[in-house]
Amino acid sequence: MYAASQGLRLVHKSRVRYYSVIDASRDVLCSLHDITGTSWSLVIPLATAIVSAGTLPLAIKSRRQQQRLVELQPLVDAEAPAIARQVRREEPELGVAAFERETNKRVALYRRELRARHGVGVLRALALPLAKLPIWLTLSFTLRSMAGAPVFGLGGDQVEAGFASEGFAHIPDLTATDPLIALPVCIGILNLVNIEVGAAGRKSTSTRLTSVIENTMRVVSVGMIYIAAQMPAAVCLYWASSASLSVIQNFLLDRRKRKTDSSTTTSTTTPRPRMELPE
Repeated sequence: MYAASQGLRLVHKSRVRYYSVIDASRDVLCSLHDITGTSWSLVIPLATAIVSAGTLPLAIKSRRQQQRLVELQPLVDAEAPAIARQVRREEPELGVAAFERETNKRVALYRRELRARHGVGVLRALALPLAKLPIWLTLSFTLRSMAGAPVFGLGGDQVEAGFASEGFAHIPDLTATDPLIALPVCIGILNLVNIEVGAAGRKSTSTRLTSVIENTMRVVSVGMIYIAAQMPAAVCLYWASSASLSVIQNFLLDRRKRKTDSSTTTSTTTPRPRMELPE
């Protein structure tokens, strides 16, 4: 009797699974599906649109920070020669390498003080992608789990009701991969469009580091086509919806910026701020 009870207890303990963030995300999606009464092929883009709308204020603030960084960079470039001359005047004994290090150090100090003076920061400019990445990963893993694929032991192998029959167009089954690879190709193209839009906005202040990052992201976007081709159609639909909304959001924010720039006069010139360096 004791052995039997112990065995039952072990079996019971082996079935215990904690309520994870993927379970919570799954419950939210199922609730949205029940409330709307629509197919999963419409619920997934709708959930993506709700997330995008919720992060819109953060996107606007992040874009303003990015614009301010771009606007302040010419001031740093204009001040750099004066800083270099001051370094040469104060420390004429420095060699070429030491001179460049000291100049770059003072230019970086000037850049930090200028950004702090105007309330601008790199982390603030990256607030949107830093906030959306955990959401993107959570929804991606959740939809993969709902399509019947296990995710790090956090999701079961049970296919969500309706996933196998509430598809769209040439993909009636959201648990299967895209047979025409249309969604994966769209995902890659949309990601490339987002990268090019961002690169165009930073063209005047592009550096070697930003160029390396942009080229890396281009390669990743092309590689995402292959990765998406292996994913269930539900995950691809979410990725395509997210990328599409990002393109629309970036377009509207750029359009808003152009209207703002055209409505403001450029007759007033901003005095070039200078950093008080020790004599």
